[in-house]
Amino acid sequence: MLVKPDYKFYGLCFGLGLGMVYGIAQQMRGAHFLTHDLFALAVCWFSSFVLFMLFFRKQLQWL
Repeated sequence: MLVKPDYKFYGLCFGLGLGMVYGIAQQMRGAHFLTHDLFALAVCWFSSFVLFMLFFRKQLQWL
């Protein structure tokens, strides 16, 4: 059972916002390029998606 699915948008916004703040801070320091942050975003996004599909595949109706 998914816990509080109404809060998914807030969790997504919080995670993306925090990642953006950290990414911009690293770019301002000169420690990262934009491509580093975009690649990290893709890795986090797809790994979260795969874990969600593994743990909640029985509850998804479209599979």
